[in-house]
Amino acid sequence: YQGEQKTTPTPEAYAVLQKINEKLNSDLKQLEQMVQKTNLTVPEGTVTDGLFFREQLFKTGKDLHLLASDHVTTLPETLGFSDELPDAKRVPLLLRQLLTIQETVTAFIESGAGVLSLVKPLDPVEHKNQDTGQVTLVELPAQIGAECDFQTLLAVLIHLRNNSQAIVVRELQVKTKEEETLQVQMVASGFFIASKQE
Repeated sequence: YQGEQKTTPTPEAYAVLQKINEKLNSDLKQLEQMVQKTNLTVPEGTVTDGLFFREQLFKTGKDLHLLASDHVTTLPETLGFSDELPDAKRVPLLLRQLLTIQETVTAFIESGAGVLSLVKPLDPVEHKNQDTGQVTLVELPAQIGAECDFQTLLAVLIHLRNNSQAIVVRELQVKTKEEETLQVQMVASGFFIASKQE
């Protein structure tokens, strides 16, 4: 206030500003708790972070294919990630994106989708603080293509809404393929609080 040559706030105005600040801090803590549940960390002593991600990717792919086999659901062979060993700095983001894919694909399988034709991680989207320009939140979207009926799609959306992971359906395109069968293209996003990466 002094630097900008403004008058000092009155005690009443200061009390209001303090309440606003407390509310914002409370909201931030709630967001951190919701997203923190989903942040996977590389165990201490891991020699190569990228190798740890590849191991998690293999394990998740195997688990999803077993689940799909039990539910007679067709899955793509891979989960769409590059075959290259990722840079260590990207591993926390990739782990979170893998978790988003795992939860979304599981929702489709368990809800009764017959075919998942596409599983594709998309480029991260950084959300910056307008005042400082620092990245505060990273959105980690994944595209899913599926064939199912309306009740299955509804069950998937409810499953994702009620999921303990923070997953938001960003885009949803639905076309009728044949009687009672829908072609669904969905973009679902997980989130990563940038401060947790440091």
